[in-house]
Formats: sequence, C-alpha cells, structure tokens
Amino acid sequence: MRRDVWRGRPWVGIASIVIQDDPELLAVYIAEGAEIEVAEGDFPIVHSWSGRRAWRDHGIVVLHRPRDAYSIWVFWEGPNRDFWGWYLNLETPLTRTAIGYDTHDHELDLWSRNGRDWHWKDAELMEQRVSEGLFTAEEVAAIRLEGERAYADVSSGGAWWDERWAEWTPPPTWQPPRLPPGWNDVL
Repeated sequence: MRRDVWRGRPWVGIASIVIQDDPELLAVYIAEGAEIEVAEGDFPIVHSWSGRRAWRDHGIVVLHRPRDAYSIWVFWEGPNRDFWGWYLNLETPLTRTAIGYDTHDHELDLWSRNGRDWHWKDAELMEQRVSEGLFTAEEVAAIRLEGERAYADVSSGGAWWDERWAEWTPPPTWQPPRLPPGWNDVL
C-alpha cells in the first residue's frame, strides 16, 4: 500500500497492487475501486480525497525509481480506456515499510500527454500551502528546486520509463485491493 505521511504521521492510504519490484523500478497499480482512506486529525488542510472511500475512474499505474523525489503516474480516460498521459507527481523519495511504502505528496506536479511537452500543475497553490501550514517556506523552495530538476530530467532526455506502460492493462482477475487494518499506525 501507498501511504502519504505528513510530519511522521500517516495521512492518506491507498491500497495498491505491485506489478514490478526490482532495484531500479517499483511499479504499482491503483485499481478502479481500490480502497482509499484519509486519516482524521489535526492536519493543516482538508485533503482533496477526504470523504472518498475508493479510487474512481480507470485504475492508474505509478512508477517509482527508488531515489527519485517524484513518481510517474500513467492515466487513461473514456469508455475505451484510452491513454490520457503522464503525470509527474513530486513527492519525497519512497521509504519501504512492512505494509508497502511511505512518501509525501509535494502538491506541485507536471503533466504531459506525449512525454515530451511538460506543463506545470498547482504552482499557484504553493504559497497558500505555506500559509495553511502544510509546508514551510524553506520546504516550498526545496520543492520548487526539485521540480526544476525533475522537469530537466524528463525534458532533456525524454522518458526514462518504458513508454509501453501506456498500453498496459491489468489482468481481468485482479480485484480492487483493500487497506490493511492499522494502515495509519505510525510504524
């Protein structure tokens, strides 16, 4: 499972299925209907997924290189599950746990339909997140710097990932996974 951890506290849990796990790539699938939960507590903002109990829309593939401060999300759309594009999610490098992995979404993202032309998403929200207490000004500066590095990484040499992920489909026998009990315990 994927957990978003803020200041040492699990905040968001997403049940996932491992597709590939080797030293250079962790690929997970968040299936349509996969269980999602947002923990309650004194978190600085109401998470956009609060109240959601499951992943909506088509499932997505999330690609992680272990040391990167971002992951690549593969999206599909429409009734025929047409490839929509690539989404670069800035986040802390993943940390393995006994139940999956932890990271923390950094809000600032990039997206691309073709893997070559990248566009910023949510850049205008970063200062607001400082005023809300989600990040400090220093953290936002570091996130923006990491975003520039990630942008250079995917813009200069093209995709480091196999673009055939855009054609991947889950086996028909896979069922939406559920969160394990105690997912939001501090490990």
